[in-house]
Amino acid sequence: MTQQQTWTRTDLTASQRSFVAVVAGESLRQGRLDIGDGGLSWQATANVIMNRLDNTTSRSFGSFTTLSSVMNRAHFSAVGGPQYRLAMNYLTYGIADAYVRPHYQDLINTILPIYYRMVPDITGGAHYFYSPHLINSPGWVDGRLASGEIEEIFMSGINSDYFRFFRYVGLRR
Repeated sequence: MTQQQTWTRTDLTASQRSFVAVVAGESLRQGRLDIGDGGLSWQATANVIMNRLDNTTSRSFGSFTTLSSVMNRAHFSAVGGPQYRLAMNYLTYGIADAYVRPHYQDLINTILPIYYRMVPDITGGAHYFYSPHLINSPGWVDGRLASGEIEEIFMSGINSDYFRFFRYVGLRR
């Protein structure tokens, strides 16, 4: 049996801290870190970030050649937001309340294997997502679904009332 690698906040590079903070900010449910699904929403969100980096042929993401450019310019609304800042405070300075600290640690150890490409993509190649619980359906969803440009992905264990995931048609992994 192989022991799972673990990381602490002090092991992370600046890029990894940003990656974790973006996932923390984007993976919210009812205004808190979504800890009720065993980390599946964290994994799926992290997969979307990495899939956008890997999708060099689309007009939407083809110009993003670094993880930083994907996270800062590819429509992740959490960048700079309150949950992102809270996560960065913990990841950079260790500042977080006692309740949240273990969840950030779980988040780090759940998504760093995705960053290092040590685990398969659970989304099957998703490039987009949104949370219907937090926002109305974005304008890009209906038009792209109707045209057949994207398709919705349903994943066991992720409630589509909280997170909906989409991929370009023909780009399955």
